[in-house]
Amino acid sequence: MSNQTKSEVLPKKKEEKEKKEEKEEKEEKIEKKTNTDEDEEENYFEDLSSDSDDDWTPFSKRPEWKGVEPIPQNNNEPMICPIDYSHEFKEIMGYFRFVLENNEISERAFELTFEVISYVPGHYSAWWYRRILLEKLNKDLTKEMDFLKEYVFEVQKNYQLWQHRKCVVDKFDDGKHEKEFSEIALFKDAKNIHAWSFRIWSIQRFNLWEGELQYAEKMLRKDHRNNSAWTYRKFIVTKGGQIEEDLELAIQECNFTIEKLEKGINNEAAWIYLRYWILKTNIEKCLEIEKKVIELNKKKHHCFYPHEFFIFIYEKILKRENYLQKALQFAQLLKIKDPIRKKFWSYKIFCLKRSLLNHK
Repeated sequence: MSNQTKSEVLPKKKEEKEKKEEKEEKEEKIEKKTNTDEDEEENYFEDLSSDSDDDWTPFSKRPEWKGVEPIPQNNNEPMICPIDYSHEFKEIMGYFRFVLENNEISERAFELTFEVISYVPGHYSAWWYRRILLEKLNKDLTKEMDFLKEYVFEVQKNYQLWQHRKCVVDKFDDGKHEKEFSEIALFKDAKNIHAWSFRIWSIQRFNLWEGELQYAEKMLRKDHRNNSAWTYRKFIVTKGGQIEEDLELAIQECNFTIEKLEKGINNEAAWIYLRYWILKTNIEKCLEIEKKVIELNKKKHHCFYPHEFFIFIYEKILKRENYLQKALQFAQLLKIKDPIRKKFWSYKIFCLKRSLLNHK
């Protein structure tokens, strides 16, 4: 018995020892990797710092700026909490103030605008002065657009960049590359409001409507909760307000939206879109849409949005007493099931009760 016990214990101890060694080896590897990563990170920032020191030449040492006295920031009053600007930034802005003060039109001033923008991408005056210099120096606008195409990856949510691009393209009077330009930004961030706004402007400015409904549908297939894509679809189907929002179009858009809601009922953007178009229908078509939403709600009864939709159509379109009673019941239900907006639903209940009194 003793020998048997010993024979059982020894392999177990050996197995435990192997596991312990394996664990220690893994921990050692992790520690080495962590130290390596920390060293690499430290070296990376050291390289950045050294690159910055080596690459950047002070303006006072640049031959093209010889004899120029930079204008310092005017701080007449003592500052409670002064900003600790870097030496480079102070110097760049000092020379930029000199250029603005003297209304200088030169190649060196044009290059300076880029240095200002590199430090402060949202610097309105630098972008504005860059546009003046583009025109006065008769610069190649194609090169400027190429520069913006590359720069958009760095600061894609910078309003000034998109405004600058708009002004340059408008001057160039050619929008053949503008769909591609906005798609670059929307590929990285499909909800970039600046990119969508620019696309709307370029479509209208250069009459580029062809294929845009398909593009809107593609963006909604990628993310059916993308509110910007729903807004863009509305812009396209109405051609920016040029097409009348008639009954046929309204039914088409209502049916399209319900198809999307079948894939994801908890999609507030789609419900808002549906509300907009159902207001353009008549009572008969509204009741048809109501039936579809009832069927949709049977499958996913835990969602609040169908109930909100029913309240909306009963109150805004159907308006009869029996429908207002239904709306009241839904509002009372949501007051319990949607506690975050309890006060809102209390107010809605009050409004519906008042409407019911007016019917009597």
